[in-house]
This record gives sequence, structure tokens and C-alpha cells, in this order.
Amino acid sequence: MDTFTRLLEGLNLDNRSLGGLKRENCQLTNLQVFQILLLLPFFAIKGFSHYDGSALCRMFGGKKDVLYSYLSQDNVNWRNVVYRITNWLLTKVTVRQDHKKSVLPTVLIADDTDLPKTGMHMESIGKIFSHVHQKCILGYKALMLCWSDGCTQFMLDFSLHGEKGKIGGKEQGLTSEQRNGRYERKRDKKCHIAKRKEEYFMSKGVKLLDMVKDAIRNKIPFDYLLVDSWFTCTELVDFVYRRHKKFHLLGMAKMGNTKYMTTNWGELSAKAIITKLKAKKEVKYSRRYHCHYSEIEVVLGKRSVKLFKRSAALREYAQTA
Repeated sequence: MDTFTRLLEGLNLDNRSLGGLKRENCQLTNLQVFQILLLLPFFAIKGFSHYDGSALCRMFGGKKDVLYSYLSQDNVNWRNVVYRITNWLLTKVTVRQDHKKSVLPTVLIADDTDLPKTGMHMESIGKIFSHVHQKCILGYKALMLCWSDGCTQFMLDFSLHGEKGKIGGKEQGLTSEQRNGRYERKRDKKCHIAKRKEEYFMSKGVKLLDMVKDAIRNKIPFDYLLVDSWFTCTELVDFVYRRHKKFHLLGMAKMGNTKYMTTNWGELSAKAIITKLKAKKEVKYSRRYHCHYSEIEVVLGKRSVKLFKRSAALREYAQTA
């Protein structure tokens, strides 16, 4: 406990950054409640409902409502709190010898995932299209941004998203009765939670650009940005080229109608370029990775990129030059 307390003190988090000194009718400060939240998994407490009667409850006091009421506050900038913790952890990781001697690059990894739900009364809940199940399901979309050096991984940021849908009168795939039955709460428009709710219907591609900007602003060290085909586009490539911080983009190329300008063959799609490379027999073999591969310099929009195909996995990648 003493060791963990000293670690928390090293984060330089105070009551002000965690929502203020103390809330009414609560015997614990916000910093103490935050410490309890961090300690829950170390005491094998599965959830807030299991807090009552636990060893942690006997040490700090309070009931589960203390935790619920704390997390329901609107004035805590959780994004800032997560970045302060991550920056502190990165200072500990980057000075280690195994990190300094590693030949692996440091990367940002961006991906989205489904968060399926079963209840209809949650705030802003609606139906989303799941690419995993290839159908609409009830839930949220989560966009995640992580940092990794090949050995250690940290969560940097995340945002929740919904889909409005295309059928009039059934926004988010729900009837008007279902939408009116959802939880609603009036908030100050300037509070942090209200600002996060404005991101709900924002394009995940646009939000990813904001997340990378925040990572650069917080001086997160990275060499590559890794994304899948959902995010790989002209706008993202332009964004990478315009940053004052130099890094590479590594993303799966869309095997659709996107055109790439080649030096010898004019504008072609990725599939057509692969066919041309096979016909020209410009395929090499890597003894190190035991696979065949081919690569070519092309132009996407106005930017130079490299298309890379590895035959073993049958996946195509686009990387900024």
C-alpha cells in the first residue's frame, strides 16, 4: 500500500484535476476516491457492487455509491488525467535498457471496435453496423488509440461513437418511443462531458486526426502510426505529411476503386497494380520472413506512398514514403 501510494504521488495528480477538493456529503476527497478506483483490480474486486464489505472498503470507508457518484461528475477532464498518467509511465519505460537497446520502432495504434449492449435505456444508445457480425447490433462504437514499443502497451485515448442511420423517423435504428425512453441528463455546455458527447456522431476518421494531434501535443514519442483500411485515405496521408513531427503511416490499402498514379502505367487500382507486378515478375523472396513480396512507389492524391504486398498473408499495405 505504501509503495502504491508513493507511485500515485509521483503522478502529480491533485484534487483540483480530479474534480475539486471534496463533494458534499462525502467523507473522502476526490483524490482518495480516485485511489480506490485504481486499487480495485489489485484487491480482486470485480466491480463497484462488490466494494461493500471488501478489505478496501474497511480501509477507506464509504459505500459503492461513493464510486458511482464520483464517476458521474461532469467537470473531470479524464483525457488530461489519462495523458498525465501515461506520460509519467513513459518516462519510466523509455529510460530502461531493454527499451534503449530495442530495434523495434515505437508506434501509435488506432482501431475501432464494437461495444455491444443489451439495455435500451442507456444514454445515446442506438444500433450500429457490426463488421464482425455483418448486421446491425445494439451498442456503441469505440475508437481507441494506443502506444506500443513492442514490449509495453499503454492506452492513450478513446472516444465513443454512434451511427444516425439512413431511415427517416428511425434515427439510430430506434423508434421514437425507444429514443425517448433513453437516459437523458442536462449538462453545462462548457463541461468536459458535454464536449465529449459532441464527438458522438463525429466521423471516426476526423476524430482520429484530433487524437494524433493530442498525442503530438502531449509529446508522446512514436515513429509510426498504424491503422487498418477503414482509416487509410488521402486525408490521413496529407495529415501525416503536414505535421511538424516526422513519422510514417502504415495502413492497409483499400482493395476497392481507389486510384494510384504509377510512373509507367498511369492511374490504376491496387488490384490492377498487383496484377501488373505479377506480370512483370517483380516479386522478390525474403529468406528472413519466408515469404514473397513486391513493392512499388505510387502517388495517392498529391502524396508519394509505397504499396507493399506480402504474398504469405495476402494483405496489401500502404506506407508513406
